[in-house]
Amino acid sequence: MLELDGYTVIVVQSRDLNDSQAVRQHLRNIAQAIGRTDLPVFNEKATAAASSASEETRQSNELDELLKYCDERCRDVLRACADQGGPLPEVGYELQDEQGRVCAEAELAWPSKQVALLLPEQAEAEAEFVAQGWKVFSTEGEQQKLLDALKD
Repeated sequence: MLELDGYTVIVVQSRDLNDSQAVRQHLRNIAQAIGRTDLPVFNEKATAAASSASEETRQSNELDELLKYCDERCRDVLRACADQGGPLPEVGYELQDEQGRVCAEAELAWPSKQVALLLPEQAEAEAEFVAQGWKVFSTEGEQQKLLDALKD
């Protein structure tokens, strides 16, 4: 916030819009500039509750979209991940080799955890994933093992 020729100027950069703490700070600055310190943005409990509800809605929307695009044999795993509050995967993940070429595909993947879920018809991709240090699971009876691997 800065004063310029009798006006209060508040600069908001686009990168701040993806950061909930930065957005809250900008809202506080705006409320303060108009003399409204009674607004909910100054109440940490209200702000935290709104942020939590917003995060739940975002994750629910993301889950719905993933369920729409993934193979039906993976839907129970996706729901279980969401129910446990775990990270949601990428659908249709393409593993790349050192030259950046796609060398294998997984129906679901958690790149940050290096965990992949393969459909039975993707079994030949297992060797490529394993060679790059990934943990690989099948849709056939390995759901709990996969969920345990995501907790690590």
